[in-house]
Amino acid sequence: MDQITILRKRMKKAGVTLKSVAYLANESEQTVCRLLNQELREKVIAAGNQLVKEANEELTKELFEEEYAA
Repeated sequence: MDQITILRKRMKKAGVTLKSVAYLANESEQTVCRLLNQELREKVIAAGNQLVKEANEELTKELFEEEYAA
């Protein structure tokens, strides 16, 4: 079980609200809600990884072409 799921379950058991977490963290309730949304986090991570992969592939291609062009 991931840390976000564990935290959400603990918060629920303890009766801790998003509003109270937001207040203590000095963030908006919406921000806290979005950060605790595992599906959203996974979607953002996947998009970031895809962009890094594509950039890496392009860089590798350019380096290969430069190395063998000379």
